[in-house]
Amino acid sequence: MYVKALLLLVFVVAVSSMSLQTADEGQQFKRTQTEDDESRATWLDTREDLLSNFKNFVYSSVVELVNENKLDGSVLSAPSKDKRGRWQGFCFRRNKQGKFLPYICWKGGK
Repeated sequence: MYVKALLLLVFVVAVSSMSLQTADEGQQFKRTQTEDDESRATWLDTREDLLSNFKNFVYSSVVELVNENKLDGSVLSAPSKDKRGRWQGFCFRRNKQGKFLPYICWKGGK
């Protein structure tokens, strides 16, 4: 009886020590996994300059085609338009009841 109790006690201690070791290893694994995640680049970090690099590539390709006379030179620079200094805005006039009625009119300039 004493031997069975001693064996049971040894078994319980062995099982509990094994479970503690596996729990420690699991925490250690989780700890290294989070450290790796912090140092790892995300998907957006790897694509930060992708759009600007693509725009530069397309622009340099167009410039090269213009230099080789395969494209018209007017493709590169659009002619600037001079503005007349006028814009559309809202003006108001009174109707017969004395209320204001908005309508579109030209403002600015002469």
